[in-house]
Amino acid sequence: MLFIQKLVNPLGNSSRYLKWNTVCLSKSISTRKLHLSVPIESAIGEDAKKALRNFSDIKHAPIPALAYGIGGLIPFTSIPVYMLSSGVYIPEMAFTSMAYSAVILSFIGGVRWGSAVSNPEIMSPNWKNFTSSIAPSVVGWMSLLVSNPVGSILSITGFSLCLLQDITSSQFPSWYKSLRILLSTVAICALLTTFMCQFLLPLEPKKE
Repeated sequence: MLFIQKLVNPLGNSSRYLKWNTVCLSKSISTRKLHLSVPIESAIGEDAKKALRNFSDIKHAPIPALAYGIGGLIPFTSIPVYMLSSGVYIPEMAFTSMAYSAVILSFIGGVRWGSAVSNPEIMSPNWKNFTSSIAPSVVGWMSLLVSNPVGSILSITGFSLCLLQDITSSQFPSWYKSLRILLSTVAICALLTTFMCQFLLPLEPKKE
């Protein structure tokens, strides 16, 4: 009997030892992941704060880029302004807003594609950059395939992610980041207003 207990006890001790090692290993891995993720998140936050602090660099933007950029906000802002002034929600106009959003999202992605093609020494032509350049157009296309509330959310999310990606990128000049902050903020606010009009305003009566 004593001989059997001597055989069993080492097995029990080794089992407890293996469990203890497993717990320590899992804690070590989770701690290592935490240490790796914190610098990445802090770096993104610092880049975004720097872009906001340097917003005044928009004065260095080329006049054509500034003029066309501000002019491109007219389709975004005119739709919610018209709905609010008329007091009715017009689904057809809301759809044109999403269609225009898809076009602009494709344009934003095209800027990254063009940078990777024409300036490979600044923006590496790798899978990451080319994938991020076509992703906005895919999001815009998907927003046109679903119903309007979901489509509006997709468009707003697309603009928000593209803005975050561009202002935290080191490949673009400071004036471009400032311009992107201005244009995307106005576009997102206009899309949000159009989105809210669907719930706050009565539906436009159909004409007979």
